Amino acid sequence: SQEKFPWSWLRSIEKRLLGYGIQKRDIPEAVLLMNLGFYSIYPGIFFVCSKVRPLRRLASHPVGISVRREAKIQCGERYERLEQYFLSKAEQFGNLRFIKPLPRMLGQSAKEFSLTLAETMAVYNITFPFWVWIIIIGIKKRFQLKHAHDHDL
Repeated sequence: SQEKFPWSWLRSIEKRLLGYGIQKRDIPEAVLLMNLGFYSIYPGIFFVCSKVRPLRRLASHPVGISVRREAKIQCGERYERLEQYFLSKAEQFGNLRFIKPLPRMLGQSAKEFSLTLAETMAVYNITFPFWVWIIIIGIKKRFQLKHAHDHDL
């Protein structure tokens, strides 16, 4: 039999949304709203990271220095690779033709911009479970209000 959603991740999202009380007919809109939510969070995190530099501040703090040292001891080469992965991805992104003018527009050097991008990626991934929770609550509330209004008509 032919499946409605051939990709397992879509089926997983559908099951989750149904479990949160989202009706089957609302799933395409809910998925769109989820994506809009995730993509709208990223610029906000970038702005905070460019102004506050939370991970770089933490890394230069004595506690951060000891945590990094311990992580290098425990994880060895994997820690170094992860750190280099974030930095290289940020640098690749920063060198894209349409992105290159942004550091100047934001008053940053190319290196500072790349570090902000790397920090943004890390903060986004670390806080992702929180954002998923917030976005799901918002979507659930949106459809509850929508269907409550439908019943009132």
